[in-house]
Amino acid sequence: MEYLQQFDLPLIACIRQSQRYVQAVETGVTLFDGNRIDSVDQLHWRPLLDWLVRRR
Repeated sequence: MEYLQQFDLPLIACIRQSQRYVQAVETGVTLFDGNRIDSVDQLHWRPLLDWLVRRR
């Protein structure tokens, strides 16, 4: 995180390390396909997704 402080960018979200990302790559799907996203992933991704929508 110290490295990122040198840039003028807001810290929007911290995405946890998870095997789900590896599994998604292996199967060719995203965490958002169908009902694949769980409540913990939603908590981590929601701030980033909300920020992206507001930036449009």
